[in-house]
Amino acid sequence: MEQMHQQHHARATDKLQRELGPDLYGWLQEPDVIEALATGSGDVWLDRLSRGKARTDLLLSEAQRELIIGTVAAYHGLVVNATHPVLKAELPLDGGRFQGMVRPVSAPAFVIRRPFNRIIPLTQYVAEGSMTPVQAAVLREAIEQRQKILLAGPTLSGKTVLANTLVDVVLRLHGEGLRTVLIEDTYEMTAPPGATNFEHLHTCDQADLRTLIQTTMRLSPECIIVGEVRGPEAWDLLNVWSTGHGTSVSTIHADTPLGALVRLGLLVRQAGVEVDHELIGSTVNVIATMERIGANHWRVRELARCHGWDGQRYVLEPITER
Repeated sequence: MEQMHQQHHARATDKLQRELGPDLYGWLQEPDVIEALATGSGDVWLDRLSRGKARTDLLLSEAQRELIIGTVAAYHGLVVNATHPVLKAELPLDGGRFQGMVRPVSAPAFVIRRPFNRIIPLTQYVAEGSMTPVQAAVLREAIEQRQKILLAGPTLSGKTVLANTLVDVVLRLHGEGLRTVLIEDTYEMTAPPGATNFEHLHTCDQADLRTLIQTTMRLSPECIIVGEVRGPEAWDLLNVWSTGHGTSVSTIHADTPLGALVRLGLLVRQAGVEVDHELIGSTVNVIATMERIGANHWRVRELARCHGWDGQRYVLEPITER
C-alpha cells in the first residue's frame, strides 16, 4: 500500500512539474517565495519574503491553468468542474495550500501558499523591532503560566509564523517531551526541532476540525495548538481550553484583540450554541494582533491581556509600552 502511494505521488508530482512549467516550478523551489497567484487572465504574481508582491512576465494559458487545477484535484481523488468549481487542497509538491477555481465561479485561477517552516526566536522579534521587550515578556509569562493565547490578523500577517515561535517557546520552557497536539486542515506549522511527544493531526473527509479537537481530549494533551479556527470548531476549542490542558495557541482572522474575541463568539454560534461571553472572557488570556509591514517583516500591532467579562464587555488590558 505504501509503495502504491509513493508511485501515485511520484506520477502526480512529475505531471504537475511539467504543467507548471520551468519558470513557475522553479520559483516554487525558492524558499524566498511564500505565495504564487495565477489570475483568471493568466498573469502570475509572486509574493517574496525579500521583496513582497510583484507581477512576473509569465503568462499561463487557460488550458494550462485548467490542467494544473485538475492534476491537484485528481491527486486527492477530487473533481473540479462546473458542478464543483472550487478546489481547496494541498499541493503534492510540498504540502502548500492550494486554492483553485474554474467557471462558473471564475476563469481558471489558483493560489499556492507555501508553508513557512522557519522558527523565528522571540529575541529576533525584539531585535528587529517586531515586538517590544515588554510584549515578548508578556507572551513568555503567558506560556510560563500555561495560559491560552489567541493570535489574530489578516492573511499573511504573520500569525502562523508567531504561532510556530510560541510553540517552540512552550517546549523550551516546559520540556521537549511535553505532550503536544497540533491540529490543522493544511500543513502550515511544524514541530519544533527536538520535540519528542508531538502529534500532528490533519483534517480529511472523514475527520473535520471539530472531530479532531474532540479526539484530542483523549490524547492526554498538555499543549494544544489549532492552526486556525474559522468555523463551528470554535465551540469545541473553547470547551477543550476551558478544561485546562496547559498552554494553548490558536490563530483567527480579526483586526483587533476585541475583534478577535467577538469573532470567536460569532464562530461559536455556527455550532448552534448561544455565545457564552463569560466563558470566552475567562478562557482566552492573551490576544496578539499581527501585521505585515514590509517584504520580510511582521510585527505585533496590538497585544492585550483579557481579564474576563464584566457583564457588558470584555475587560482588556492593552500592553502599549514600546
